[in-house]
Amino acid sequence: MAQEIHIGYVGLDQRYWRRFKGDVCDEYSKVLEPAFHQYDHIDTKDFPAMIKALLDRPCHILYLDFSDQLDVTLKLATMLQRLNCFNKMVIIGLFAMNE
Repeated sequence: MAQEIHIGYVGLDQRYWRRFKGDVCDEYSKVLEPAFHQYDHIDTKDFPAMIKALLDRPCHILYLDFSDQLDVTLKLATMLQRLNCFNKMVIIGLFAMNE
């Protein structure tokens, strides 16, 4: 039986997120049963709502896309790192590869 794992994404790159979900399902479908969550993009004035959304639909792994709003996403990452309720969540940062 496959282990259920919840994977979340905060960002605007729909093409990346679609491709990522497909790759995860193709590669790990025999050992994992992934459930994907996309959270609304970050509103600089409403971090408590973002924290609440993450608490309402918790995930094991959270991908933060820094390529769109670096400063705001960095602030969210810092807040998540400081809150004990997220200490078991793996947080992965995604950055654009600019030449």
